Amino acid sequence: MVLLGAVVLTLAIGDHPDAIVVALVVVVNTTVGVAQEVRADNAVAALSALSAPHARVRRDGAVRDLLAARLLRTAFRAPGPAGTAGASGLP
Repeated sequence: MVLLGAVVLTLAIGDHPDAIVVALVVVVNTTVGVAQEVRADNAVAALSALSAPHARVRRDGAVRDLLAARLLRTAFRAPGPAGTAGASGLP
């Protein structure tokens, strides 16, 4: 906002080259800020997807990977590679 005010004042006093430079600085600064914001939002979305807990379950005789949020409390997990226990507490 301060830089936009500076553009208006420099145009008012007739210093057009300085007004153009300040306006270009505003445009470049805004463009870089928006680009960084978009990249940050994408990074947060990717991290959120990675942090969503998954579970390996046996459904209809097949072992599948599902989001843990989709499991029922009574569901049994298939044993994992590190010897993790199922939902019943038994491997």
